Amino acid sequence: MAIRISGLASGMDTDTMVKELMTAHRKPLDKIYKQKELANWKIDAYREVNTKLLEYRKSMEDLRLQRPFNSMIATSSNPNAITATTTGTPTQSSYEIKNISLAKQESAASVKFFTSGFDTTKTLTELGINVDSTTSKVELSVNGTNVSLDPTMKLSDALNAISTQAAVSVSYSATDKSFTFTDSTKGSNSKVIISETTTNGSNFLSTLNMVSGEVSSTQNTFGNSSTISSVVGSDKQQASAEINGLLYKSDTNSITYDGMQFDLLGVPQDNTVPITVTAKPDNDKIFESIKTFVDGYNQLIEDLNTLYSEKKSRSYQPLTSDEKEAMTDKEVELWEERAKVGLLGRDPILSKVLTSMRSAMYTPVKGADAGATNPIDTLEEIGIKLSTKWEENGKLELDENKLKGMISSNLTKVAEVFNKSTSSLAATDDSNTIKSQTKFSESGVADRIYERLEATMKEFTKQALSGSQSTIGKQLTSFDTRIAAFESRLVNIEDRYYRQFAAMEKAIQRANSQSSWLSQQLG
Repeated sequence: MAIRISGLASGMDTDTMVKELMTAHRKPLDKIYKQKELANWKIDAYREVNTKLLEYRKSMEDLRLQRPFNSMIATSSNPNAITATTTGTPTQSSYEIKNISLAKQESAASVKFFTSGFDTTKTLTELGINVDSTTSKVELSVNGTNVSLDPTMKLSDALNAISTQAAVSVSYSATDKSFTFTDSTKGSNSKVIISETTTNGSNFLSTLNMVSGEVSSTQNTFGNSSTISSVVGSDKQQASAEINGLLYKSDTNSITYDGMQFDLLGVPQDNTVPITVTAKPDNDKIFESIKTFVDGYNQLIEDLNTLYSEKKSRSYQPLTSDEKEAMTDKEVELWEERAKVGLLGRDPILSKVLTSMRSAMYTPVKGADAGATNPIDTLEEIGIKLSTKWEENGKLELDENKLKGMISSNLTKVAEVFNKSTSSLAATDDSNTIKSQTKFSESGVADRIYERLEATMKEFTKQALSGSQSTIGKQLTSFDTRIAAFESRLVNIEDRYYRQFAAMEKAIQRANSQSSWLSQQLG
């Protein structure tokens, strides 16, 4: 770029003058920039609405797929022995369970000796334990393994040595002052056999208030008393129970059958008397699902109507870079917040979805409660009606008592209002409630609303959310092309002004030189 030296002959601030001249030329470009910014804002507005539609569609998906209507609640006649929950869709309303056996995990043989307490930091000699006169060691036998201990060992180290040499777990608890021996092998074959030969002088067991003995699957000489507690090892055992006459087994205390999970908690006193478990619809869950559907719909209607009824203020337009520089960040934020109001005012897509959802709500479901003289085929008949208040703009009013009563007495009919499928069209027909009037009139409310939300989201995508392929995306591409061309034109205009001012400066300089020469000649 050429270096510009302005105003030397005329004394004028050429840069300022050119800038002021260019301001007028930039106004059409600023207008394009503002149009582009408005288009970007509108994309963001559509994206926010699209998110609201998507969230509501997800929230009602279970209702549309009938899941709440299939939910059951189970009760047990003996909840101390067995409880039940539904995991699917039970085919029976009641179950009889008897001959319950709980699962058991594999366990090891173990014996505990209660003592008056010992200091495990003392050596065996300090505790008064004698050595074998032959080996000069403290000797004992554990599970058939001869264990030899140095008398200078601390008691804690001696216990660790027994664990290592005999493959048992030996520990001392200072809390209840006890020694515990547990076989490292689990199952019915595990055992704990402890003995010492006192003829040669070793008295490890008797000094520590322990005794010789055996606990195994064949015998338990230790038994249980105030000073000894022992348990025989056992194999893993499956849980089992007879359900409606058939035997079922499980590795855990839960048995799954016919969409039900039966949790075995204990064995009843009379195991031959059947415990009855009944399954019935979870009316509370069904009510809450429908209430969520209504509340979500009302919030969505309120949000969409607010956007649709907003009026755009022509006094607030997007700001140019120069305008932003003249304002504080907070002022810019408040300005743009006001400028974004009304972006979707009277938007045709919003108008369409509001109208179509209202129609989907109040149009009767043809064929629901078929054969009845006064069929239950509208939301109003189950306790949900369109508000008559004009300011509510099509919100729903929920009569909770009426809906709960209908769920209790006419659950199948309530479900049909939401989930009925058309029967007039062939199974291979792939039309939806928007393309087919037949399918619309014969489909439940949930399907109608779901498909209208989906269709609206597709329109948003086509209008604004598919990048450069959307309608607004193409406008943005056009704006960018126009801006690039206009900026190139402004560069040429600015260069022309500088050339013109440069030529003027030269002319003034020549005139000044001629004037000076004439003055000299006349001087």
